[in-house]
Amino acid sequence: MTSTEFFINMKSIPSKDSVEYDAFFARELEKIKYGVKINGVDISGWLYWHVNHWKMAMDAIDPRNGDIIRKFDNPQLRDNEWVIAEHLKKAEEEKKGLCIIGSRRLGKSVYASSYSGRSATIYQGSENVIVGNNKDDLGVITSLMDKGLLGLHEHFRFGRILDDWKKEVALGFKDKKGTRLEWSKIFIRNTDGGKITEVVAGTTPKSLIFDEIGKADILDVFNGAKPSFATPYGWRCVPILIGTGGSFEKGRDAEKIFNDPDSYNMLVVE
Repeated sequence: MTSTEFFINMKSIPSKDSVEYDAFFARELEKIKYGVKINGVDISGWLYWHVNHWKMAMDAIDPRNGDIIRKFDNPQLRDNEWVIAEHLKKAEEEKKGLCIIGSRRLGKSVYASSYSGRSATIYQGSENVIVGNNKDDLGVITSLMDKGLLGLHEHFRFGRILDDWKKEVALGFKDKKGTRLEWSKIFIRNTDGGKITEVVAGTTPKSLIFDEIGKADILDVFNGAKPSFATPYGWRCVPILIGTGGSFEKGRDAEKIFNDPDSYNMLVVE
């Protein structure tokens, strides 16, 4: 974490009008896309992005009075981030999905918003889909994603052509003539407790998040989504299925997937 290869440790970032600016951020984009090796250790592209460019609200101490306050800052590199990054990379390589079930404070919503935000930022023309079973759970992820995207360095921060976090967000910019140019899309889809099974239909996801899979019967939704990301080369995206221990009102489908990942083309994890 102290390496000068990390963006957060760089003491001088080239300004936009400098001759070093384009080459510097081309190198940053390469690390975000493909990762970087530091002292012989591979740091995946998502993990580099997550700890160097993404931001979230974190607890901090006010140095003047000792109050615990919330600070908008880069996530820490905990064991959780390391382990999840390792398996995300394997899932990408094997063209499989990843099921993550964990306790509260694992940071699942932050990972989900970060992963989808990275895809929407670096992949032109990408469609990034977030699926939830109710508006409150979706609101947690979309709020984190909205703030994280706005907190990026200006080089990676896009404007909004569409800005409806209940349905659809389109990242992009205006050219010199004022024409709106779309870069990528983020779709927000609500299954209404698993009742609406074709929520992913009509999209071609580059990233796909299924949130709180223990709160509804989601197998019909998941199976209905598969044609949207199946390609002759394997799955285009890593479907990330997330569940919180203690919040399994309807956990039968989640249990099936978690206990038999191979049958659903999910990454097998010991």
